[in-house]
Amino acid sequence: MHLGVLYRITKVITSLGLQINTANVSTYGDRVVDIFYIKDAFGLKIDNNKSMDKVKMSILKTLEETDPANQMTRS
Repeated sequence: MHLGVLYRITKVITSLGLQINTANVSTYGDRVVDIFYIKDAFGLKIDNNKSMDKVKMSILKTLEETDPANQMTRS
C-alpha cells in the first residue's frame, strides 16, 4: 500500500466533476478494498456505461502511475 493512494483516487473522482456520496475502506489481512459511491454533478446516479468506463480508466491510470509494477490492481 502506497501513501496517498486514497487521496489520488478521490482527486481523480472530483476532477471528473463527480461527487463522492459515501466511501468505505476495509482491510482483509494485507488486502485493502475501497468502495466509493459516486454521483454526477447534479447528485444523480451514474448509469451510463461510457461515464462509468471513463471513471474506471482514469482511476486505473492513476494507480498505474502510482505503482508502476501494477501490484495494486492485480486480483
